[in-house]
Amino acid sequence: MYSITEVSRLTGVSQQTIRNWEKYYSLVLPVRNAAGHRLYDDSDVKLVAAMGSLVNLGWKPSAAAYEVQTRARDQVSLFDPLSDTVDHSRDDDLIVSFLECAARRDRDGLEAVLAQAWQRHGPDQVGDDWLMPALSRLGAEWEAGRLSVAGEHLASGLIQDRLLTDLDAALLAMSSPVPQVLTGLAQDVHHDLGVVTFSALLARRGIAVRLLGPNVDCDVWEDALVTTGAEQVVLGVIRSVDVIPTARLVGRLHAKFPQVTVHVGGRHQHLVPEPARSLDHHLGRAADAIAFELTLAAALG
Repeated sequence: MYSITEVSRLTGVSQQTIRNWEKYYSLVLPVRNAAGHRLYDDSDVKLVAAMGSLVNLGWKPSAAAYEVQTRARDQVSLFDPLSDTVDHSRDDDLIVSFLECAARRDRDGLEAVLAQAWQRHGPDQVGDDWLMPALSRLGAEWEAGRLSVAGEHLASGLIQDRLLTDLDAALLAMSSPVPQVLTGLAQDVHHDLGVVTFSALLARRGIAVRLLGPNVDCDVWEDALVTTGAEQVVLGVIRSVDVIPTARLVGRLHAKFPQVTVHVGGRHQHLVPEPARSLDHHLGRAADAIAFELTLAAALG
C-alpha cells in the first residue's frame, strides 16, 4: 500500500489534485489506516497515473476520469488486444517502430511511421494489412503495462487524423456527395477507429458517406436518415458491452425505417441479432460488398 505522498511522487500528480479527483470523480477509493491516513493500492496508482497523463495531453478532467474508469471497469483496452500467446516476432518493422514511438510519445516519429505505412500498403490496403494489426498490438502493450494511456491516445489520435484526411479527400473528389451511407456508433459506444477506417474505404470506392462519430443518440440517427435519405447504416461493435446499445439502435431504426439496411462490423458483430446484417471481417471486402450493392441498385433504377 502507498501513502498519498508516495502516489504523488510515483505519478507526478500533486496530492491536492489526487484528493480532488477522489472527491469529484471517485477516481480512487483509498482505505484508511488507524491514524486516518489514505492508503492506495497498485490499481489506484495506475488510475491516477493514467488520468494524469491524459490531463497533461489537454483532456478535460471529467473526460479523462470517464476514460480511465471505463477501461478499468471493462478490463479491455481501446482496441482489441491480442492474447499473450500471440507470436509478436512476426511484427513488421513499422509496427515495431510505431510501438516504440508511442511508448516515447514521439509525435513526429509516429507521423513518420504512419506516412511510411500508408506509402507501403496504399490507402486501400493499409487498414487490413497494417493498421488493424498495429492497433491490436498497441492495445496489447497497454494491457501489459508497457504503454501509458497517453501514449496510446496520442498514437490513436494521429491515426484518426490520417483516416479523416483520407475520408475528406475522397468526399471532395465526388461531384455530388449526397450521403448514401451513414456510419458511426450507437449511444454509449465510444471506440470508433474501426468505423472511421471503414468510412474512408467506402468513400474511396465512390460511396458518399456521412460519419456521425461515436456515442450518437438514437434521435440523431433518425434525424440524419430523414435529412439525407441514406439507404444504409454501418455500426461498429468492438466490445461485448457494445452489443446491447447497438442492438437497441438497430431495432429502433428498423421499426421507423424498414427500408434502410443496417450493417454491423467488429469483433462482436455476430452477437447483434437480426435485422442487423454482419459485415465481412476484412474491411476491404466489406466495403466492396456495400459499394457493389449500392451501385447495382442505382443501375437498376
